[in-house]
Formats: sequence, C-alpha cells, structure tokens
Amino acid sequence: MTAAGDTGQGNWQLLRPIWMTRGFVHGMRGPCVQATLRTGEIPEPLRHAITQVFCGTIADGSEGALPPPLAVPDNLAEPEKSVAWFLGLMGWITLAADLPVAGEPRRVAGTARVAHFVFPVVEGGLGPAAALLNIMLEMIAGTRRDDHAGREQILSHFRNLARAKNATSNGPRFMRAAHERGIAVLELPGQTIQFGLGSRSRLIEGGFTDKTSTIGTRTARSKAWTSQMLQRLRIPVAPHRAVTTIEAAISAAEALGYPVVVKPNDRDGGTGVRADLRNETELRIAFDLAKTFADILLVEKHFEGNDYRLLVHEGKLMQLIMRIPAGVTGDGVSTVEELVRRLNADPRRSSAAHYVLMTIELDNEALELLARAGLSPGSVLLKGQFFKLRRTANIARGGMPRRVMAHPDNVVLAHRAAKALGLDLAGVDIICPDIGRSWLEVGAIVSEVNAGPELGGELPSDYADLLDRIVEGKGDIPTAVAVGAHACEVGRMLAAGASALSLRPGLHDENGLTVAGETVDPRAMSCFAAGRALASNREVDAIVLALVTPHLIETGLPVPCCDMLVLTGELSAGPDTRDEAASLELLRLLCGVARHIVVANDASPDGQQVRERLTRLGIRHEAADESAIIEKFTAVCRAVFPEQADATP
Repeated sequence: MTAAGDTGQGNWQLLRPIWMTRGFVHGMRGPCVQATLRTGEIPEPLRHAITQVFCGTIADGSEGALPPPLAVPDNLAEPEKSVAWFLGLMGWITLAADLPVAGEPRRVAGTARVAHFVFPVVEGGLGPAAALLNIMLEMIAGTRRDDHAGREQILSHFRNLARAKNATSNGPRFMRAAHERGIAVLELPGQTIQFGLGSRSRLIEGGFTDKTSTIGTRTARSKAWTSQMLQRLRIPVAPHRAVTTIEAAISAAEALGYPVVVKPNDRDGGTGVRADLRNETELRIAFDLAKTFADILLVEKHFEGNDYRLLVHEGKLMQLIMRIPAGVTGDGVSTVEELVRRLNADPRRSSAAHYVLMTIELDNEALELLARAGLSPGSVLLKGQFFKLRRTANIARGGMPRRVMAHPDNVVLAHRAAKALGLDLAGVDIICPDIGRSWLEVGAIVSEVNAGPELGGELPSDYADLLDRIVEGKGDIPTAVAVGAHACEVGRMLAAGASALSLRPGLHDENGLTVAGETVDPRAMSCFAAGRALASNREVDAIVLALVTPHLIETGLPVPCCDMLVLTGELSAGPDTRDEAASLELLRLLCGVARHIVVANDASPDGQQVRERLTRLGIRHEAADESAIIEKFTAVCRAVFPEQADATP
C-alpha cells in the first residue's frame, strides 16, 4: 500500500501501512481493515469534493438506488468533524456495497491527533476495501488527482467489494441476522456459511442446510417428479403431462382442457412459466418461451386461486405470504405506462438480483394481458382498479408479498408436502381461493415444493427466527485461551477437565493440534490457523488455545470471544520478550474479547507484573490456583452442555 503523505491537508498521515484482519479484533464480529493515522482538520471544501468523487462515481456505476451520504453533525469541533466524515464515508461505501457486516467503521483507540480505526468488511472484500481506503487517504493528502483513470479505479474496487459478499440471496441476510443474535459467522469456501462453532455449528448455503436431503433436492428440482411423488401420497396436485414438442403440448392441453399452465420442468422463480392459457395461440407463445429454458416442459391444468408460499422447517411454519401478481392500480388519471413507471420508482424495486422487489416491464406478456382485456399501455384504469401484468405471482417476476394467516389444515398440507420429499426446509407453494379457510372445504393444489427456498427480504426477523431454530444455543461452545510461560501446561489441564465431562476438547499447544486426545496435525502452526481449524471441526465440543503467537495482533482471534483468558506469566509478543508495546497490544486484544480473565496465582515476578499491569489498565481480573482455574472452565462446560455434564459419572 502507498502511504498518504503529510502535505499539510489536515496533517492526515498513515503511521503504518494499512493492514487486513481476517479474524476478530476490537469487538468486531467479522473481518476488518485497520489503519493507524495521524489526524487533523480536513477543510470542508475538500471533504465535499472527495464525497462527490466517491458517491458520484459509485452511484453512476451501480444498479438500483443507493443510500444518501451520511451527514456530519454540525455541533462537532475539529478534528472530530473530519474524523466523523471519514468514518461516515467509509461506512457509506459499505452500505452501498450491501455488505452484511457487523457494526460500523469506528475509532477504537488513540488521542486527539493519533487514532486507530477499524472498518468492518467481509473476508473476500478485505483487499478492495483497503484499496478504497488508501485512495481516500491519498485524496485527503493531496497526492492523488481527481481524473477519469482514478474514478475508474474507484469503481473497479467498489465492484470487487460488492461482489465479495455471499452470492446467494439468503446468505447476506442470514449473516446480518447472525450478527444481531450474537452468533459466530465464518465464511467457508464456495457459498457455504458456518454459523456457530465446533460441534454446535451449522452450515447453510442459500436456502439449503447441512440437513437438507440430496434426494429431496433432486426430486424437487423436477416439477414432474415432485408432482408424481405428491400424488402418490394423495396430496392434491394439478393434473399434468410432460411434453417435448408443440404437438404433444397441444394434445395435452386438449386432453386436460383449457385453461392450462406451461412451465419448464426444472426452473425456479417463475422462469418461463405462463398460466391461464385459454387457447392454442396463447399455448404456442408460452411453449416457445418455456422451450428456451428447458427441453422438457409441463402442461398443467390451470387451477384458479391465490398464490401462497408457506416456508416450513422441520414441522413448523416459519413464514406465510400471499404473492400478488405484478400489476398496477388505477387512479382514474394516469396511463398504465405512467403507473408502471411510478411503481418502479419504489427504492425497494430493482432489476438487480436479490432486491426485495423486482421492477416491472411492459414486455410481451404484459402487452398480451392488456390486449386480452382490450387495453394498451396508454389506457387509463379506473380509480382503484387493479390490473395484473403477469400470469404468475412469483416475487422474482415483480410480484408483491403480503403477510396472511392460514387455516391449520393448510399448514398441515404444507408439512405433508415437505415431508413427502424429505426436506427439512422447504418453500411449499399452494394455490387456493383463501388460505384462511381449510383446503378440504374450498379446494387447493400444491403447485410446487422448493428446496433451498428464497425467504425474501421484506422481514429480516424471518432469518433470525430460522437461525434460532437451526443453531442451538447461538452456536457457542466453551473456549479458553492460555498465555504465558506455563500456557501449554495449563491448556492441557483445561482440555483434560473438559474430557472428564465426556466432551471432546480441541487443543493447540507445542505438540500441534489434537481433538479428544487424537493428533490432527503435529506440525507447527499459528494460533489463528489452529483456532480456525478447531472452530470448523464439528467434532470439537470445547476449544483450548495454549500456544498464542504474536501473529494474533495481525490476524485477529480465530473466534469472536473466549470464555476464559488465563494469564500464566508475562506475555511474549515477539522474539524480544521485552517488547513492551507489542506485549501491551496483545494483552489488550485478548482482554477485549474475554468474558473472564484469570491470572495464575503464583508468586513469580512475572505473575505479579501481569497483575499490576491489568490493574493499571483498569481491566477486571481475578487470581486463582490451577485447581480453581480448571474448576472454573469445567463450570463453563457444564453450563453449555448440561445434559452431558449431568450424565457424567
């Protein structure tokens, strides 16, 4: 990284190169970019110019609406006003990239003129975020000009930052919910996200969990197989025929009787689906469209009713929405075209993927429906008249979700459909006149069963509620960190205490990495690498890190917090054990994430020095001998795993 020079522009200067932290530091619940700066006043015209460059460049190259730049409070004095602007602009970049981060950029230490900043980001976005931060500092220092090439660099780094977030629609929303719930989040290779630690962790990829059946997913992928499976279990479905040619489709429609539905056999989100087809002409148009998405198509008997999505998880209804087809409501004055333009102005709508609502186009389907009703884009609808511009109600096709209540019989029907395919989490689509009345009375069909369902973003609480069910006890397992001269000895005793409760401890000491006494890797490794390995090992019930390396200052901790920090003498933060500044930084890092801090109760000068240092820093701690330390950790283990602890002889 190129450090910003001191040109007198507010005296802003990097005191060390920007660095990127994959682990947890300063109370952050995810990766972050860090910078230590000499700060000062940045003239308001310069702040305004830099804001315009970043916000304007990013807005011009982005899809959908972006949040407005954050305002700086007028009541702040310099240099606080410049610091607030600096943090606000970096925070705006994170918001514009829609990153699922925990917290906002903040100053965590320093004085009026020297400050340490942390900027939360996702792991894949560390590089782009650091590059954008560096460009900003160069512009503050006056060493970078505002030109076309520079703006192209800003836009390129921003796009890389935005692409760094989990690409599934559910992933970022689950991550935000986990941050709010205090559940540990670890990004794994691919699009899989780990929630929680060790044996209490769960894996989610999009709408799939680690319990989702592969057979059920494969069956749900085929609409024909799904319908046949449901029919076998006497679950109501629409009569259908699978076809590959237009002649077969026409024959199927005539046999089933118009109106019919044509849909690709293996596409989700309403892709290529046309419903309520009333004649051969409409059927041919629908067939040609669907054939562009799949070789095998389904012709179904059309069932008139409202479209409902029931999200079920292991026997519990988690979400129920009625999906209203994309359309417009007349005001007696505006044309259909004007109403569509007004509807698309809603900031919740976008043509970009994963928005809460999608924009609506007056495409061929909309024009066909208008023509069927004797209307055109220039027609004026009566006040209060709703006209649908889509044959299906999928949210991905511009539909609008509405929360409703279901009759218990209909909820049971959804559970039966999910169980028929062996899915733990499923989106069951039911078409019926009124979901509030029993399907046994008014009739209904199960039109689809979706594995890996999209939850939708209109209510973030849905993601939190589902995580509460999937991740037991917030995914916490007992965690201890021992440092100092006798750390490995104490670590082995803590692991033995967990083993005595029939738990499987993961331990990192001078012998490498072990789980439940079995060697996993005897090679030397960093504390961060060891901790990440244990945190992702689903056979680990407790984590004990007894070989803390100085690299933690750069990497951060492998877990967001630890239940016990045990200090067994003076900390060493480098080859020179007398490096006071580095030792102090490491101590602050560890103490900042520890729920309980215990100092080994020995009479050595090192132990006394540690206690005195903690007292000077105002850090609460207690002294304990080895037996008391072990008892304290086993008490934590019993609290987390009461069933196993109670069963221990």
